[in-house]
Amino acid sequence: MRSAMSPTLLLLVAAMVQSAAGAEPCHGGHGECPTQEEDQVAVLQHTVSNHHGTVDARGDCDPATMCCPSKRGPACKSNADCVGLHGCVRCAGSGACTDVPLPGPSPPPSPPSPRPSPPPTSPTPPPATAPCSDTSAYYAAVDASQSDLKQQLYNLIKGHKVASYGEIWGAFDSTDTSESVIPDSGGCTQPGADGDHDLPDIYSNKCWEEFSEQCGQYSQEGDCYNREHSWPKSWWGGDKIPAYTDLHHLYPTDGKVNSKRSNYPFCKVATASYHYEGSKLGSCDAVASYGFSGTGFELKDEWKGNIARSYFYMATRYGGDGYTCCDKEAVSGFDIKPWQVSLLLDWHAADPVSDWERERNSDICAHQLNRNPFVDHPEWVAKIFKKAEGASKTPVFR
Repeated sequence: MRSAMSPTLLLLVAAMVQSAAGAEPCHGGHGECPTQEEDQVAVLQHTVSNHHGTVDARGDCDPATMCCPSKRGPACKSNADCVGLHGCVRCAGSGACTDVPLPGPSPPPSPPSPRPSPPPTSPTPPPATAPCSDTSAYYAAVDASQSDLKQQLYNLIKGHKVASYGEIWGAFDSTDTSESVIPDSGGCTQPGADGDHDLPDIYSNKCWEEFSEQCGQYSQEGDCYNREHSWPKSWWGGDKIPAYTDLHHLYPTDGKVNSKRSNYPFCKVATASYHYEGSKLGSCDAVASYGFSGTGFELKDEWKGNIARSYFYMATRYGGDGYTCCDKEAVSGFDIKPWQVSLLLDWHAADPVSDWERERNSDICAHQLNRNPFVDHPEWVAKIFKKAEGASKTPVFR
């Protein structure tokens, strides 16, 4: 903290101000002469400054020949009279040389900083055409007469909204139940206690009560339902890519039967080692399965077309994403092998799109904002997917 000015110094300042008041002003020279008021202020400021540590401590300072702090210097009429005298810088308004520089004019105040411009705001985009309610608008840009139809559809359906795996349980409650449309499965023709038709099972005749019967642990058929990847996740390496929660190939199925299906390809089973309510696991009929005679899984007839269209969707949606894993009996990456395509074409033809499947397509769209084109336009299947060379043109469905 600074100390108060001493009485002696105050008397000295008063004397200087009084002396300056009656002195003859300077007459110009090397620079403009200050007014008495300006000079008084300058002397006072300089005196106070020196009092706080800048006073010349020389005891032999002669004010007749040099400028000394807090003392009047030699008489002068202009700044030229003070040039060369030790410590003097100008002729003060009091008519004496001084070592006190005249304070320069205060710099003009800085102009106020311009108010920053608000960040540009992007216009609110118009709401996208709802693909779930206006299918004509959804496919308006598709030209099915072109040879690149599959690429056009890929560009349309890619980039869908991806759900978490946990959200699939709740999604089934809207995608696989209906208040008005009877499911394809004959086992769910009557509404449940909540007024909806309960969840149909594509691998059995069971109608599952949504939420309360989800797996969980199971030891036998009928214990609970789970979330079946009809295109097994091991076929793309198991990574949690968007296909992992893509509802267009996910179905509620009996946990026990699902475990039996494992990741075997779909086929026409000739000899079953396991069967349950229309589903079979065993060796495939090489004729009906277009040359494939390994182990495979066959589901009930009323769901075969649904699965075929799910597979055509998967090959279209993810075939353009560049996945190369994995080479399996029925697929290579997301390309369906010729024998499997031929079988699925049979299933697609023999089990046409139903009202329940159309409703499910729209309900899935409400969740993930894309549609299965082959449910809306089943005629596009033949434009993209062809039977294996030399395969029978007659659907094999027995």
